[in-house]
Parts: sequence; C-alpha cells; structure tokens
Amino acid sequence: MNFDKDVFFNYLNEKDYVSCMDMLRQEIVHALILRVKEKDPSFEYSTLGILKIYCFKYLNQPEQQIACNLYDLDNEEISSSSTLSKMMELYKHLVDINI
Repeated sequence: MNFDKDVFFNYLNEKDYVSCMDMLRQEIVHALILRVKEKDPSFEYSTLGILKIYCFKYLNQPEQQIACNLYDLDNEEISSSSTLSKMMELYKHLVDINI
C-alpha cells in the first residue's frame, strides 16, 4: 500500500478528521479491490456494497470482516473521532494480514 503518512499526520494534527477518514477509506477500498482482482481479474469496483459481496465470495474471513466493518462505518452516523479511530484499526489490521 502506498499510504502517505506525512499527509495523514498533517491532517490529524490539524484535526481534519474527515480528510483522515477519506484517506484511510481510499486505502482500505483499494487494498480490498486488489485482493478481489487477484481472484477475479474482471472485477470492477462500483460501490462498497458490491465490494463487500465480492470479498465474501473470494476472500478470507479477516478481509471479509474488514469489508463488513468499513461498509457499516460508511452507513453509520457517529462522531468523526470515533469513526476515525475505528478506520485506523481497520487499516492496521489490513496491513497486518498483508505481511
């Protein structure tokens, strides 16, 4: 993954949580898309809901859980700091299982 930590921490220091969440979401979605495409090269991303379905079809339980949690976070209305914290956990878990 090509995550620009300097930009992320700059946003974090400025308390721009929306930009932080957007960066994390983009990275998580991109990583899941790449993993799905390993199993189905014809897959084209359209929505997070469709990505979640394909994660359940092709990927292992950890990636399925990440897709589910990201989908839930996208559809919940909770505070920015709480959402950011959960997204950071998802990203960390995704990076950990990638190693």
